[in-house]
Amino acid sequence: MSPFAYILRDLRVHRKLLQKEAAEILGYEQSYISALENGSKGPPKQEFIKKLIVKFALDNDEQEQLRVALEKSKRKLVVPLSADVAEYELCYQLDTQLGRLQPKQIELIKFALSLRELCHDPKQNLFSGKELEETKM
Repeated sequence: MSPFAYILRDLRVHRKLLQKEAAEILGYEQSYISALENGSKGPPKQEFIKKLIVKFALDNDEQEQLRVALEKSKRKLVVPLSADVAEYELCYQLDTQLGRLQPKQIELIKFALSLRELCHDPKQNLFSGKELEETKM
């Protein structure tokens, strides 16, 4: 389930609405709401989002959660032109494993991606002096 699918369902349930009722309020078919909630449809167009914000009277926090969920629910990845061969290979490896990653693998990947920020945080002492100097090069 995508972050958008999760938040859409959460917003609907929080308002004690059935999918059919939410569909009527938003002006869409119940099958479309269902497809969005189960993730078989990708994130919707801005028209749907605008209606959702207005018709569900989303507060600022809910709108921010929705914005973040939409950003995290992109289905296409654009590799920057500045990416090197190793980054392309990493993207390929992830692509072949998506949908089959174990929670521990996800946790480790997230940790590895956070290392760059931790390496530059003087409060963190992840490496010895020599290793830290090598990361600055």
